[in-house]
Amino acid sequence: MVPFEETNEPDMSPNLEFVAGKVVLKVRLILYNKGKILLLKQTKENGGNYTLVGGTVETMEYARESLIRESLEEAGIVLRPKDLQLVHVLHKKTALSQRITLYFKATRWRGPWLPGSRKSSRKWNGYRWKSSLKT
Repeated sequence: MVPFEETNEPDMSPNLEFVAGKVVLKVRLILYNKGKILLLKQTKENGGNYTLVGGTVETMEYARESLIRESLEEAGIVLRPKDLQLVHVLHKKTALSQRITLYFKATRWRGPWLPGSRKSSRKWNGYRWKSSLKT
C-alpha cells in the first residue's frame, strides 16, 4: 500500500468555483546511498533551499520517464524504470488547481552528480547527501 497524503491550502476566494481539468502531475526522486538521501541545493534566485530531484511530467510522458529525464538533466544521474519504486503520493488542492506529486525511491543508478552540467548550472549550486532514518 502506498502512503497517501492530502493537503488543503486555505481557500482565499470562497466564491470562486474550481474548474475541473487543471491538474499538475509532478515527480520526485528519493535516491538512497549508504543510508543517505540526495538533495540538490537551489540557487538563491530559485529559493536557495535543498530539494529532491524531480519536476513536472510533460504532455505524453509517463511519470517514470519524466523522472528519468529530470534526473539526468538536473543531476547527471542515469536511472532505469525497473529501479524506481513508487513510495508516496501527495495530493495538494488550492482554489484554482490541484497538484499530485509521485515520490519514487531508487537505490541503484549510474553516473555521479556533475556540478554545473546541463540545465543544473542555472537552477542548482550544490548538493548534499542527507542522513535518513530509513533505508
